[in-house]
Amino acid sequence: MSALQADILGVIWPVGAMIRENARDKFDAPFNEMQVTLSDTELSGLLADIDAWLDATPCATVGGWRTEQAMDQKVRLNLWISGGADAATAPDPCFESRMAIYAYSPDVSAATAQRVYLHELYHALSSYLTTYCAPPDGSEDPDKYDAQGWIAEGTAEYFSYVVQAEVNGDPYPLNAILQAANTGVQESGTDLGRDAAKSAAAVRLMIERGDLTEADVMGATMFNDCDWADDFSMSNTAAAYARTNWHLIEQSGGTWGFTAAALNG
Repeated sequence: MSALQADILGVIWPVGAMIRENARDKFDAPFNEMQVTLSDTELSGLLADIDAWLDATPCATVGGWRTEQAMDQKVRLNLWISGGADAATAPDPCFESRMAIYAYSPDVSAATAQRVYLHELYHALSSYLTTYCAPPDGSEDPDKYDAQGWIAEGTAEYFSYVVQAEVNGDPYPLNAILQAANTGVQESGTDLGRDAAKSAAAVRLMIERGDLTEADVMGATMFNDCDWADDFSMSNTAAAYARTNWHLIEQSGGTWGFTAAALNG
């Protein structure tokens, strides 16, 4: 990371089978409700550790809206973990202290679990925070940054595939990145939205066309200031091209890559 965030708490815990899909009404977040598999002792110990870490962060001691945000995170985390949410996210008590959390279910493979956690860790390690660029004082419109969520999700997903490949000795992570994106096309079409797999392909297309470097993606340099909302909007020619043509993918000889039209258009 080019601007490393060092104060990070990672939390991974098991959950059981699904009880209910889309339990937003319970969690105030787009999570499913799963069976709680931690014992009462394990659950209380985990929540106590999280509370202790949050209480020790700068977020909880400086006062003002940042303290309120940290306390709100404590309540939400307690609800998600004790309530069986299949949470995979990177809560941000404040800019100086981050979290990467993941509730893994029994139907998730070890490889997928590894990649999901790496994705969330990228968000925590980088300087990407909507509340940092658009604090709740109304000085900036958060919708401006939320609208460019594709670059946040795409870079995190790209990072997760590359680091997973390094950890496991896979010399060609690009194949898995583009295969996942192509599967997304077959399942839900070419709309990019905030889909992580599709957005990772758009990120890769920018790299291959020379509009972005892989070092910038792995170092998250685009998030070191708040210009990223403009740099990766549709008003940026290079970003607009990648967001429109990312799905031009083909397989040749067992390897996935972009078509000549995508690379040379």
